[in-house]
Amino acid sequence: MIYGYDRYDIRYIEREGVYPVREDTLLLIDAVVPFLEGDVGSFLDMGCGTSLLSLIGSKLGWDVTSIDREPRALSLLRSNLALNSLDSRSYLSDLFDGLPWSNRDYDLIAFNPPYLSDLGGGREEMPLAGGVRGFEIATRFLVGASDRISGSGRIFMINAMDWGYEWDRKIVDPMYDVEDIARMDSHGENLFVRCYSRSDR
Repeated sequence: MIYGYDRYDIRYIEREGVYPVREDTLLLIDAVVPFLEGDVGSFLDMGCGTSLLSLIGSKLGWDVTSIDREPRALSLLRSNLALNSLDSRSYLSDLFDGLPWSNRDYDLIAFNPPYLSDLGGGREEMPLAGGVRGFEIATRFLVGASDRISGSGRIFMINAMDWGYEWDRKIVDPMYDVEDIARMDSHGENLFVRCYSRSDR
């Protein structure tokens, strides 16, 4: 089945085993699109999944790099790019581990991380489990992103409310200035999008 994102006349397919376009995906897209519609630059779509954000970025003229740790996601990315006559660079990578070090200074990075606590499941639950406490993958991402974002760049990431104040104080505050952009309740999870930029502290 071919789905559509009518705002930019984008078509995409979904595939079993790849995180689909869900409410949290659209929450992140709605937060990022106003910036994608501004001056173009370099855009990193971390954990691209079904790749809708990569498609939008490419459609709007950005230099897009797409990353996922799941080979099926990158295969789907290539299919969806071809479906729309678009392109991006892609890397099979666990966060930044497989991204060449020369790929730095991104103007915009977006990530919808796994944000639930470890479900104790297998491969099929990988897109959901963010670690024992839910924020371990997000923490690794933010630490790695600090060396990959341009001086005036922005990072947009889905956060779960239950990560708590201590996560902010210990992990986020020393590295970034933070702005809450949007919030939603999704199937009992209180989620919000934050915009991170380099801290002057």
